[in-house]
Amino acid sequence: MGIKNKQNKIIEYIQNKCHSRNIEILLYPGVSIPYPYPNGSMFVSGFFSPEEQLLAVAKKGKDSFETLMHEFCHFIQWEEQCKDWTNCSIEEYDAEMLIDLWMRYIIELNKKQLNKYIDLVRNVEMDCEKRVIKFAIDWDYPLDIGKYVQKANSYLYFYTVVKKCRKWSNKGCAPYTFNEIVSEMPTHFANDYNRMSDVLVSLYKKECLGE
Repeated sequence: MGIKNKQNKIIEYIQNKCHSRNIEILLYPGVSIPYPYPNGSMFVSGFFSPEEQLLAVAKKGKDSFETLMHEFCHFIQWEEQCKDWTNCSIEEYDAEMLIDLWMRYIIELNKKQLNKYIDLVRNVEMDCEKRVIKFAIDWDYPLDIGKYVQKANSYLYFYTVVKKCRKWSNKGCAPYTFNEIVSEMPTHFANDYNRMSDVLVSLYKKECLGE
């Protein structure tokens, strides 16, 4: 089976699974999507929101099919109510929303709170990335696993930059879109994403934040 046919089979499967739980799939006509949708200040390649009953992917984004698999694996986390997913719920908010509010200076977080929320979000993202790899293997999809892990790591390390700079990446400037950043990443998941060299932090700031 050719890769296009394989992708179509996977898309059909994802659509059926999502529709069975009343989740709409949105293929957004751009390289990135405002989050929270539709008027958020963060721009992302995709997202899954059970509250909005929406799984969205920027169809013109780099590696959009990988993004679709990633967001579907967030759907699976939610459907299973896995520990990493439920840990992100903090009263009426989730950890990612609290970080977004902090970045926009709507709320203040002390160091302990910020470290906790960053760790919670990074944990759910790492679990999701591992699920993507297993999903690709189960479907015999030709995912370059070493390269995928490098791109995943570029995103996981980025949360340390967020913590340092109180900013999200500029529109269309996600870390995994820059070969200069991805090439610096290991091909295995790291044990500590808080340890970054000043040179690497500067590279993120230059490429993702425009500083």
